[in-house]
Amino acid sequence: SPEQAEMSALGVDTRSDIYSLGVLLYELLTGSTPLSSKRMKEAAYAEILRLIKEEEPPKPSTRLSESGEALASISANRHTEPAKLTKLMRGELDWIVMKTLEKDRNRRYETANAFAMDVQRYLNDETVQACPPSAGYRLRKLLRRNKGPVLAASLVFLVLLGGIIGTSLGLVESKRQERLAIAAQIKESERADAEAKQRRQARKAVDEMYTQVAQKWLAQQPRMEKVQREFLEKALSYYQEFAQQQGNDPAEQLAIATAYRRVGTMLQKLGQPAKGAEAQAQSIAILEKLAAEVPSVREYREELGHSHHHLGYIQMYSNQGDEAEKSFGRALDIYEQLVRDFGEDSPLRGSLAGSRHDLGVVLTGFLGGRRRPKEAIAAFQEAAKLYRQLIVDAPDSADWQSTLGASLSDWATTHLFQGEVEQARPLLKEAMERQRAALKLEPRHPNYRQFLINHLAGWGDIVKEQGDHKEAVNIAREALALQDSLAVDFPSVPHYRHARSERAIDLGIMLKADDAKEAEAILRRAAADLEALAGSFDTVPARRGLLADCYKELGLLLDSTGRSQAAAADYRVSLKWTPKAAGTLSAFGRSLIQQKQYGEALPLLHEAQKIRESEDPEDWSTHYTKVLIGHCLVGLKKYADAEPLLLAGYEGMKKREDTISMDEKVHLTEAVERLVQLYEATGKKDEAAKWRKKLESQRDARKK
Repeated sequence: SPEQAEMSALGVDTRSDIYSLGVLLYELLTGSTPLSSKRMKEAAYAEILRLIKEEEPPKPSTRLSESGEALASISANRHTEPAKLTKLMRGELDWIVMKTLEKDRNRRYETANAFAMDVQRYLNDETVQACPPSAGYRLRKLLRRNKGPVLAASLVFLVLLGGIIGTSLGLVESKRQERLAIAAQIKESERADAEAKQRRQARKAVDEMYTQVAQKWLAQQPRMEKVQREFLEKALSYYQEFAQQQGNDPAEQLAIATAYRRVGTMLQKLGQPAKGAEAQAQSIAILEKLAAEVPSVREYREELGHSHHHLGYIQMYSNQGDEAEKSFGRALDIYEQLVRDFGEDSPLRGSLAGSRHDLGVVLTGFLGGRRRPKEAIAAFQEAAKLYRQLIVDAPDSADWQSTLGASLSDWATTHLFQGEVEQARPLLKEAMERQRAALKLEPRHPNYRQFLINHLAGWGDIVKEQGDHKEAVNIAREALALQDSLAVDFPSVPHYRHARSERAIDLGIMLKADDAKEAEAILRRAAADLEALAGSFDTVPARRGLLADCYKELGLLLDSTGRSQAAAADYRVSLKWTPKAAGTLSAFGRSLIQQKQYGEALPLLHEAQKIRESEDPEDWSTHYTKVLIGHCLVGLKKYADAEPLLLAGYEGMKKREDTISMDEKVHLTEAVERLVQLYEATGKKDEAAKWRKKLESQRDARKK
């Protein structure tokens, strides 16, 4: 139906079924659907939606008269002659069918029973309700049903006619005045209809503009343009002015409220939550008035629930947790009352699930508000139950599969923040499988690909932490392949290329111990892609930082394979992108030390030490940098300067040994080795022997 073609659950009710029944009757009568199959096959998907929403189909009698040579076979299939079939269609059957196919659902039959009764009236040769019947139409129906009684009445009428004529003349003037009054009423009605039509056309124009902006936003979500933001602000202003000019027509007020909600949501996505909340509040004010005046109309209350939900969403992402909780609670109250009044159907179930999930997010405390994990988990659990019911109702819906996956992921994250890894594992696994199911249903959908990538990354972290390196590598490969497909399919979206490089770096780091050659190739490709991006988007710090990390990882990899000079070259490149990165400076200094270029390494290490003492003086790495500086000084034979740094560095690391990972504890051994080297070079045999003993003890402990 046209309202379903709007791609919104709003306005879809039993009258959509009336439309479908009308299409079926049309085909039974004419052998063709209102939109011909030829046009449907030739038209693009968007054009099909436009035809359904805007183009009036020909009447059944017109379709038959235009069917040409096919009319003979159509008539034969209906056991009649072509001329007779076309004649039968004209009039009542045309009216009945076209009433079911009205674009405005308010002009269709209210129920299937009303539709059936009108068909039965036609079969019984009674007056049908499909059009405003004229006096002549009613008279013809009366004559057709009551030929005998009417003939007798006619004879009596002829006898009485003479006496009536005199009386009738006196009534002529009063009838003339009555006709003039009716004509004036018709003129006034036509004027009001014309004004209403103008308002509908104005609203339709703005709705179309809104749709265009929404489509642009979806297509270019990673890089929203300023012109779209300005347009939406103008659209919001227009709607405000438009709302003030309206009368009290409920249908128009409902449309205005819906428009406010839509624009408010878009403004929030454009980074203007305050204006978005203002639009939602205007929507709520209109709808509360409508719902209070006519509480029996489901649409008013349902749209009110949507507006409260969207207001809560804006508040949630503005860190207004307490306000968001109230808004979601109000939406849930409305939806639950609607379930009690009208029964639970898929649209209401979806609304309930969405509000319960978002309430769960608020209760986690991740986005402001009080942290109540048990209540959050209960909300996620109820939302997942509703989403599963929706999937049973619509097993081919990729959207419900993906939405359930996202809800399960938030549920699992809540458990993880509680340290409940075992409770989170099955939820994360199912979340990933739900995203796979969504992508299987719609393989080219960019959002479903990105959602699955995000879930793979989260699941990979769990697998990696539990020591399953092989499975973690397989997951990283799958995530990279999906991210690569996005970058290839959407080359104009830099975000996808940036994310592809990020996934490649993760995989390259994992592969260093397995296949250094493949790891280097993956990291080189990532660096080249980031170089191209950084050249075009140099204002994005994340890209520069990621590029620096990539070259740093290349340097570490090459160091580990004994290619110190190549490693140093990559470290130098990374410094171009992050001149204050202490970790990169320190790693570069180590690479130069391995090449015995102590003088070149020393200023890099001093800079790294300065950054670390400023940012995190108590971290073990700050003290390790002292050891590296001492190593350089020993290499330069500045023993007096080196000794206090080496001792202070070792003691600082030893004091924080519990915070050093197993792999990095080798640096403690390294510090002792430097002290042994220092005391042997300066001829302090007792000190050298003491530290050599510590060195042996350190190595034994490391072996264990």
